[in-house]
Amino acid sequence: MSIYEAFLFVIVALLGGYLGRLMRIPIGSVIGAMLCVGLFKIIGVVTFSDTDWLSFVVQVSIGIMLGVSFISLDKGIIKKISAGLMVNLIGIFFMVITIGIIISFGFSMDLKLSILSSAPGAIVEMATMADALQLDSPTVVLVHLFRVIIIMAIFPLLIKWIILKIKQGEKDKA
Repeated sequence: MSIYEAFLFVIVALLGGYLGRLMRIPIGSVIGAMLCVGLFKIIGVVTFSDTDWLSFVVQVSIGIMLGVSFISLDKGIIKKISAGLMVNLIGIFFMVITIGIIISFGFSMDLKLSILSSAPGAIVEMATMADALQLDSPTVVLVHLFRVIIIMAIFPLLIKWIILKIKQGEKDKA
């Protein structure tokens, strides 16, 4: 990738990220940048290619972002949530393995790819992990993108419905 292509790549990604955020798309900066870069590549205006240094910069950037987001937890909070955390961890582990196996056999998808695609996690981090494991990261991103969009569309409605049912139950008791 030449300096011109690298500069154009950054400009296209920033433009896409800005448009995604401006349109208030869930995780719009990531999705917008991904779609804009992908569109420019498909159209053939430029031919971006993945390079080792680009992957390194992205992974370091993700590490920085995660590192600065750590909050300090005291030992009392960790002890208080440890049992629930273990149940959650075991449940997620079995759910991901089960769904990964179903996707793998039901849709003739590689087992490693289907398990990573069903694991909960942020799109960027999962794409980076897929790339590090030499799996098809665009497929992982696509599956996670659909998952995020579905969750963003359904969960607010589900939570409102649950709150409404709880309030109705309290009124019926009174």
